[in-house]
Amino acid sequence: MEINRAFALYFSPTGTTKHISSIISCGLPLPVEKIDLTPASFAYNPGSFGDKDLVIFSVPVYGGRVPDVALSRIKEFSGNRTPALITVVYGNRDYDDALLELRDTVIKQGFIPIAGGAFIAEHSIFRAVASGRPDAADISAINDFTEKAWNKLAGLEDISGETLTVKGKTPYIVYNGVPFKPAAGNDCIKCGRCADNCPAGAIPADRPNHTDEKQCITCMRCIKICPQRARKLPDMVYTELAPLFVKKCTPRREAEIFL
Repeated sequence: MEINRAFALYFSPTGTTKHISSIISCGLPLPVEKIDLTPASFAYNPGSFGDKDLVIFSVPVYGGRVPDVALSRIKEFSGNRTPALITVVYGNRDYDDALLELRDTVIKQGFIPIAGGAFIAEHSIFRAVASGRPDAADISAINDFTEKAWNKLAGLEDISGETLTVKGKTPYIVYNGVPFKPAAGNDCIKCGRCADNCPAGAIPADRPNHTDEKQCITCMRCIKICPQRARKLPDMVYTELAPLFVKKCTPRREAEIFL
């Protein structure tokens, strides 16, 4: 079938999902408009995508689910029998029901998923897990996914009857968030960079050394971008929890694709 335009929508607090989305975009034989869903100030009104458009949805996995804030922004977009590629990115533990949840969400928005993938990147909290990933083997798998998805789409005359089966089950796994939240230490200079960039709007602009723990989704963006390295999680996360998590999640997992 004919595709005239392509769009890549991604939610990527620490940049790894954006990176994988970019690899997919570069593998397509047409220009791709990139739409970053991450900022709390996100505002984009493209109207409705049509059946000659291709939309790539890429999100991270938190506790086996798609982050609620990412889902809420995806729901601002609508398709009209619009083909879609759906991808989730996780830190080598498991993606559980996230890909299924993403599939179900975009279908309700009028998109027709024709291919799905689950890819591995460095864990956002315990960075020793999947360190250095996506590596060369991962990139090869992502490129293979992109090529197969495009070839499938090109060979279809009508996608109306397409039904993509992916891993996962309903009801989705319950995820109540991470119980520990980043906090600013004495090195904080109140530059406001974290407040400006928090996807959940959990850091007040007038008090950037504070965190609204009810709003915070522990996405690690504030820790990653702080120029003073003043933000961090409680010490016990690294002294008590990290060794157990790293040991459990060290065995390498590989990409999974669904066509």
